Parts: sequence; structure tokens; C-alpha cells
Amino acid sequence: MAEQAGTAIALGHQGDHVGLSHVGLMEPEDGLGAAMSKERWTAYADVTARMSVLIPLPNLSLNELMALKPGTLLVSLCQITQDVPLLVGDVFLANVSCEPAGERLGVRINGFDQPLKG
Repeated sequence: MAEQAGTAIALGHQGDHVGLSHVGLMEPEDGLGAAMSKERWTAYADVTARMSVLIPLPNLSLNELMALKPGTLLVSLCQITQDVPLLVGDVFLANVSCEPAGERLGVRINGFDQPLKG
């Protein structure tokens, strides 16, 4: 959850829809939990967020790290068909799979349910 100017903004999903929503204005004169006005919400509509994909790689010893050089291939611990998490900052957003997108690497959203950690 990001906070800016006393307002809490939440990133979330519902079913197959993803979006930002307000959780309330936290300024004393409006009281805790008071709804944010549409005018104030539109000020946040174009806020961007950095997304990242976590691909698990093997642990390396310090000697192995020191031996890395250009061209070294680190093989992922996940299968090519296994979903990996898409994060917005440190917040889980979706499960994705990686695939080629022309000359770039793309990710396809496969679902929004966070896997249970076991």
C-alpha cells in the first residue's frame, strides 16, 4: 500500500479485473476512513508503478559468484511451464508465464490467486 499526502491507495484485483482503489482519507479534519472524493482520486489516476517478475535462481557460493563472467548461463529453479509472481513494488499482483514477444521478453497473466506458501 502506498501513502501520499495522507491518503492511502491500494492496488488490488477482483475476479479478472485489476486496478487501483482508494481505502480512505486519513486527514484529521475528514475523520478516519472518510471516502476520498472523485476529484481527489483523479489526481492519482496516472501514477505509475514499477513491476517486476521474480524468477528463482540457484544459490551460489561466494567463489561461484566471483567466477561469473559474461556469457555465464544461470539456469532457473522453475520449470519453463511454471508460473512466476508479478510484483508491483513488493506487492503480489498476479501469476505470469514468460514468453517471447517479438524481440523482447513478455509475460502473460495467468491468474491473480497468490499461491500458498508451504
